[in-house]
Amino acid sequence: MAQRRSWDVNVGYALMLPQGNMKQGWNNAHGITLSGLYAFRDLPFLRVGANLQYGIYGYQRQQQEYRFPNSNTTITQVQLSSSIATLGGRVQVLYPKYLPVRPYVDIQSGMFGMFSSLYIEDPRDPFGCRALEQRDITSDVTWYTAAGGGVLIDMDKRTKDKHMLDIAFHYGFGGGITYANMGDLKSEHAVGNGHTGTNGAKPYTARFVNVTTNEVHEHQVAELFDHQLRYLQLAVTYRFRF
Repeated sequence: MAQRRSWDVNVGYALMLPQGNMKQGWNNAHGITLSGLYAFRDLPFLRVGANLQYGIYGYQRQQQEYRFPNSNTTITQVQLSSSIATLGGRVQVLYPKYLPVRPYVDIQSGMFGMFSSLYIEDPRDPFGCRALEQRDITSDVTWYTAAGGGVLIDMDKRTKDKHMLDIAFHYGFGGGITYANMGDLKSEHAVGNGHTGTNGAKPYTARFVNVTTNEVHEHQVAELFDHQLRYLQLAVTYRFRF
């Protein structure tokens, strides 16, 4: 007899690890993942739905020293907040028979975004400089596809196949994407010259004004990377069927 239609909802934790050239720009991302999957009445092993994720790959606060052409220096704190968001479709094929630990394969595809915002504190230096801008420095979106698998562990045999622990691994790839990080910036910076660094990053500069001379200068405060999207992901979620 055909099974009734049902929905599976997943919510939980996701860890994303960069691969390939992306290892030069960030270390990991921690976040939440949410999925809604529809189970067909005549194909109870098949799930089709959508997946939404949000995570943080960088929250950096760094003391930076800026040197002016007249040899004056200013020290201030720079804060960079960087996040990842994904939205895509998801298709999942489960082992066709019920098991307390039930394996599955999974594919996802959609849009992948990386976003960074910058905040430069006012150094309150009467002979130094102050920042002229606080802003979002990069916002880029590309496509992604992720394939992998996982297991569903039944958490309550009395309700059978309703409350499950879902552990999944995926490898993801996609198009080129630009994102920001502070990386290994030194504590002292001269005026940015626009040259690409040894790690392939391009300098991101912000405008400062000297409070005594009103001269405007640019200083490097972060790095911009442009890489092909590559990552591994581990997700541990709670799945509820209704």
